[in-house]
Amino acid sequence: MKKQSRKNLEYLINNLSDTKIKNLIELLENKKLTIKSNDYELIKKLMLTTTEIDFVKDVFADFKNSESLILAITLLSEIKKLQDEKIKSTLLVWTSPIFFHEDADKTDQVITDLLLKAKTSITIVGYAMTSDKHVEEIFKILQQNVNINKINIKFVWEQAEKQKIHGKKQPSVKEIIRKNWDEKITFPKIYTYEGGRNSSLHAKALIIDSKKILITSANMTGRGMTWQGKSQNLEMGLRHTGKAAKECEELIQALINEHVITQV
Repeated sequence: MKKQSRKNLEYLINNLSDTKIKNLIELLENKKLTIKSNDYELIKKLMLTTTEIDFVKDVFADFKNSESLILAITLLSEIKKLQDEKIKSTLLVWTSPIFFHEDADKTDQVITDLLLKAKTSITIVGYAMTSDKHVEEIFKILQQNVNINKINIKFVWEQAEKQKIHGKKQPSVKEIIRKNWDEKITFPKIYTYEGGRNSSLHAKALIIDSKKILITSANMTGRGMTWQGKSQNLEMGLRHTGKAAKECEELIQALINEHVITQV
């Protein structure tokens, strides 16, 4: 296919609705349209506008027969579909004072959505956790998952058994989890990274079913997950569906196997 021919065809696919593309293919296959069809036939059978007719005819002129045109439209339509799916598989996540983009989501909303849709596993990796109402709400939401007793839940945390100062002195992560956990629900596994001097587990991630992952700068704190007003955190991250989620889960398991992180 010549470069200009492909350019014309891509323009057609990007500017005609999926319904019109589908109808065009069906009409060509059934020989109710041909590459020699006139304006009247295109208007009547495809309901095209004047502008659409012009670029459809440009495409028709690039091909010798309907069969090769059908094949080209089908292949390029599939390529476009795969490209669109790839783009949609990774989305911006943020904590900020403004509504930024229609395709981006706030950190707490994404966390809520992922936790409620989990079916087999949830792995939460973090550095800081605070005992505040926003964190309590996340625990409530997590335990509302209809599959909660079937899900393998892991918390992997920096010094999970030690109290820390995050604005003010906080209970240990293990204490916070226990305080917010319903005794009727199987208690999650808690892992800790102690590290050596001047080292820390600084990653923040949420992995769901080894298929979806949120990588974020936000800690599991009210300030990190939710914008609360003046002097609050500005956080950014990416929500992704794909192979990277499984690889991250495998990395965590490898660290457990090598006793780099240990269960408490």
